[in-house]
Amino acid sequence: MIVSDVMMPGMSGPELLTRLSAIAPDARAVLMSGHAESAVLSQRPTLHYSFLPKPFTPERLARKVREVLDAEPE
Repeated sequence: MIVSDVMMPGMSGPELLTRLSAIAPDARAVLMSGHAESAVLSQRPTLHYSFLPKPFTPERLARKVREVLDAEPE
């Protein structure tokens, strides 16, 4: 499972997912951001991920991770 912020120094979350998908194509992913999902991720529409808006509680993060892990593969 990959859990990453969208905005990071040196590499974006979507770029990280693109690179890791070559190594682990079946990895599940959660991307988080304080910005609107459509504005941040519109440049990479083919990525498969779940989005978690900031701010969130530790409990919300845990629920999102569980939801993604329990979902049927795409």
